[in-house]
Amino acid sequence: LSSSTEIEINYEPKKISIMQLFGFTYHRVTAGTKNKYEVRTPNTRALVYGTKFAVVYHPKIKKTYIAVTEHQVEVTPTTETGIIKSAPVMVQEGSLADIQSSTSTQKNSTSSPKILEIMIIRLNNEVEEIKKFIQENENQRLTKT
Repeated sequence: LSSSTEIEINYEPKKISIMQLFGFTYHRVTAGTKNKYEVRTPNTRALVYGTKFAVVYHPKIKKTYIAVTEHQVEVTPTTETGIIKSAPVMVQEGSLADIQSSTSTQKNSTSSPKILEIMIIRLNNEVEEIKKFIQENENQRLTKT
């Protein structure tokens, strides 16, 4: 958890759910755990069972990055109320899910605006901000052991 980050944790006997409102987090989830572990942002859900990954959420631009550094993470775009908007995507080690939410209205439309979620999968090293954050966390881990 880096500075200027806000999260809410909900712990139940078989489920850990973290709502990340903004900022940077890095997660290490032990493989083989029977508990469900998920991290949500206002536009994304990441579900894991044993992996390492980073989550960044920028509330002003409604963008989430999920960088997988070990194994894989199931990533699903959601609405702010948690409604799933599309099928989950398995993001593999060394890849990054870049989820952007935007509001769209059609010209001459009287209906309410629609929220669009766009997810792009890229290599982690393509986004310097994520690469730097992951490297800092790995360096901290190495100096503690």
